Amino acid sequence: MSSTSSTSSTTLSHERNNLIGLVRTMRPRQWIKSLIVYAALVFDGKLLIPELFLKTTLVFAAFCLLSSSVYIVNDLMDMEQDRQHPRKRSRPLASGQLAPRFAAVAAGLIGVVAIALAFWVETWAGALLLLYLAQNIAYSIWLSAARVGRGGGGAGTKFQPLALRLRDVAGAFPGLRQTSTGAGLVGRRGV
Repeated sequence: MSSTSSTSSTTLSHERNNLIGLVRTMRPRQWIKSLIVYAALVFDGKLLIPELFLKTTLVFAAFCLLSSSVYIVNDLMDMEQDRQHPRKRSRPLASGQLAPRFAAVAAGLIGVVAIALAFWVETWAGALLLLYLAQNIAYSIWLSAARVGRGGGGAGTKFQPLALRLRDVAGAFPGLRQTSTGAGLVGRRGV
């Protein structure tokens, strides 16, 4: 086997590990929490209106992507502590399966795509995602500061941010707009 073939095989293997690790770090099993954005359509009996369903689905996708971006950033910030944790040390970043630089670039790109998608759907959706991102960044920074202040362990930290899952209430906003304007997710712009 030539050294070029060996190097190319190693590079492909590393890229594959990065992609697998990235998907694991994005925590797609948690995306189910974002289904709450459909609540307004369900309770208002408008789930089967194609335009509303499409826009809500795009907002759902944006929330999933942004929450994944936040998970990646949190895992980057917690990587050293996770390496010492009996369960968390098997996470892709802590175990070395996912390269930190790759993860950081991916988190940024995924976050930008999520926010751009939300703003493209509706301005209020983009603003809501920005608020969700700001809340999560503040939480991560506060939690990191709390860990440093406690000697780095973070054990026993029970802080729960006021808007822990801002997306959980996102479904109420289109419902309020539907009630007051009859427009729901449909604004002045089309899909």
